[in-house]
Amino acid sequence: MKFIESKPLLAKEVEDKFKGEEKELTYNEKLMEEHSQCYEITKTKMNELKKELSEIVEEEIAIKICDVLPFSKSTLKTLLVGFGEEVEEEKVDKIMEILSKYIKPPKKSKKAKES
Repeated sequence: MKFIESKPLLAKEVEDKFKGEEKELTYNEKLMEEHSQCYEITKTKMNELKKELSEIVEEEIAIKICDVLPFSKSTLKTLLVGFGEEVEEEKVDKIMEILSKYIKPPKKSKKAKES
């Protein structure tokens, strides 16, 4: 199985590649899995979201936005700054508008339910 790609992959694509493999998840992998389960979004919808975001920001940034699925403007701004992107309020509002078409507020995580 080939894992080295010439472009970044969406988390859902990586998840599909490892489905069915029996291995103990690392702490970070468990967190990523829990985060991804908070949102109900299919791989097809994720690709549509990536395509729409790529019209506003570079594909690499669009992929990271898809992986993180920020629900707040502050999280999105932090992500954009991390890529050296200018944080224009108009751009942030447009991205949040696009995200709202694909995701709803996250369901409570298993840890939050146990508390």
